[in-house]
Amino acid sequence: MKLNIQLTEEESESINSFLKEVVPPKVAHDDFLKAALFAGLRGMEISYIDSMKKKIEADRANLKSSGIDVDQIIEEMEKAIK
Repeated sequence: MKLNIQLTEEESESINSFLKEVVPPKVAHDDFLKAALFAGLRGMEISYIDSMKKKIEADRANLKSSGIDVDQIIEEMEKAIK
């Protein structure tokens, strides 16, 4: 899959400046950006799951009364972020 991102000139300059400063000499910029993308997505996934767990915990009694196994759902969510 190929991913294209439209950046303003300022954003593009910022990214290029950042890459020049932080990418190790023997690492390709594309490889570095791919790793950064996946790290960012993983962080977003963890944040989303944490948010959902809080909402589930806040509504635990209502969900349980509807026959939903809240503990199992939370356990599955925690497995997903390990």
